[in-house]
Amino acid sequence: MKGMTRMAIDLEAAIRKWALDSLPYDRNDPDVCSEISGKDARELLIVYHNWMRRHIFRNARKVHISKAYAANPITTQRKADLDALISKIETGEELKPHLSTRVATVLEPSSKKLARRQDLDLMLIEWEVHHLHISQEMQPNGFVKRDDPLLFCVFHTRDAYLLDVMTHKDFNRDHILKVMADEWPNAGLIHELKASAGQKIIGLAKKYTEDERNALRKIGINTLVEIDGRVYKPAGGMTGAGTSVRASLAADKVITSTNRLEHALRTDPGQFQRFAQQYGLTWPQNPTFEFGVLEPTGLAFKELSTNLALAVA
Repeated sequence: MKGMTRMAIDLEAAIRKWALDSLPYDRNDPDVCSEISGKDARELLIVYHNWMRRHIFRNARKVHISKAYAANPITTQRKADLDALISKIETGEELKPHLSTRVATVLEPSSKKLARRQDLDLMLIEWEVHHLHISQEMQPNGFVKRDDPLLFCVFHTRDAYLLDVMTHKDFNRDHILKVMADEWPNAGLIHELKASAGQKIIGLAKKYTEDERNALRKIGINTLVEIDGRVYKPAGGMTGAGTSVRASLAADKVITSTNRLEHALRTDPGQFQRFAQQYGLTWPQNPTFEFGVLEPTGLAFKELSTNLALAVA
């Protein structure tokens, strides 16, 4: 296991210590240090999830190209750059150089306005849409040259959906949602809301303009959208704090699993003794745990004397 932190049976404390030790936040910023040190285990898991979600895990993906992308003259003008980037997506190469330089920021003080916080990508949180810089010109900081246009896309485990090529001014365009709804309505990129018995919901009582939705996003409010008479909810969602609803749900699952595990450790040690015996090991009377990432993916507690891992996510 990687990045582990030693701790006895206080499993939430182990999670908290792991996060404080391993998250690469700015330890020279007193405001950030104060902010992160005041968070409990669940809150730190949300920070971790939000930070990791901004990255794109290396994985070979099938690339799906929208009609809007194919018809956009900019894709012809920047064909060499875009083809090189698409090749990286298809083969599972590292895409971090094409992301915002803000991905290096783990946390900023919650007193800052959401739109000014570099640790939050509000379009990604609400819509689950990434934007990639398409240049092939690498800069000394390890990122490619910053310029327009940008490639707007959605990444799933085995698939990448290229929506269109636009600019930094287009982060709240209706066009992004319309492409998802028109071309991939069943791929989980966007969800049509329906009434009971599969009936359609006809229209919204309040239709927000792009500028209105942008203003609401900046204060942590999600909005629905009407496209050709149908009502849709984007795949993501944010809390009032500007963090991801998905991150909150994931953190809740980890904490629930952790509490169940701790209860079992205290009330039924026999099951862990039998588990250890399967590997020719002896479960200790007073087990000591550390928490961390279980490769290739997942979160787990490791008992130190036996090196047995107990996964929780």
